[in-house]
Amino acid sequence: MNRVFFFLSLLSILSPALHSQAGIRQQLSDLLLLEKQGHYDQAIRSLQFLIDGNSLGEEAGEAWTMLGFAYTQLGQFERAQKCDEQALEILKRDAPHSNDYATALSSFALLNNFTQGPEVSARLWTKALAVHTELGDHSGIAQDCAHLAASELERKHNKAGKKWLEQAIAEGELAKNMTDTEAIFLSDIHGWIANIEGDGKAELAAYQRSLELRQKSQGDNYPMTGWAYLYVGVAYADCRDWEQAMKNANTGLEILGRLLGRSSPQYFGAESLFAKVLDKKGLHDEASRIQKNAQQSMSTLLHEQCVGCTVSVASLR
Repeated sequence: MNRVFFFLSLLSILSPALHSQAGIRQQLSDLLLLEKQGHYDQAIRSLQFLIDGNSLGEEAGEAWTMLGFAYTQLGQFERAQKCDEQALEILKRDAPHSNDYATALSSFALLNNFTQGPEVSARLWTKALAVHTELGDHSGIAQDCAHLAASELERKHNKAGKKWLEQAIAEGELAKNMTDTEAIFLSDIHGWIANIEGDGKAELAAYQRSLELRQKSQGDNYPMTGWAYLYVGVAYADCRDWEQAMKNANTGLEILGRLLGRSSPQYFGAESLFAKVLDKKGLHDEASRIQKNAQQSMSTLLHEQCVGCTVSVASLR
């Protein structure tokens, strides 16, 4: 259940009306905010405008990564692959040992988790981990460890997954001048471990803290706040508080449906998580129906949008 959160929180994300007097760096920062808010269509239009203008210079690789990430979130996987491969080609040539290169690897890993599965994505996140390790970027290392944990847990390798999560916490705590985003990340990891260990009270406390921090810094009009409500809902279900479980899970699902629509990979993932709450409550038939519909919707999306998706051998070397 936990893999979706980390697969969808890779970038610090993208905006809006472009201003000619603003520098490219500021425009990309604005666009990052727009993606955080779930406005992927708008971000795509603005990014494509920047790329077509051929004025990005050394930021070209980052712009292509952002464009690929936005397409992945919309489920347009074939377009996402072309963008991610373009980003990796640029960044591998110009800055093979930079955070931008590691971010591009992570974005491509996210895409490949959808289209090729956890084994391929894990190889890409391992490459990103090597870059962040070389740079001494503890925050980046922590995120890579969390993604590798998700890959292991998706394959039912619970012992290996938990080990990666513990390493993510150790690295995250080494980051200096911790931001709210990093504090939320660590709180989520603690909640994840508590879930694996079956400690419902610790799980609930961790995810409630994450939700409070997101509400304070972002409010309810961000997709990640929707996910935070869903995880609080699952934690309440693990504590057998059904009223609060349903209240929070429904709120999270409503936020994601409102912001992203009901035909995005994120929404399908949210439905699967919502189904888990229903199943824990004993509503097995309804949970099974929602789960099957979510899986079928995702399978249909992959069939329609990923006709030409392949594994990039060069990116795995």
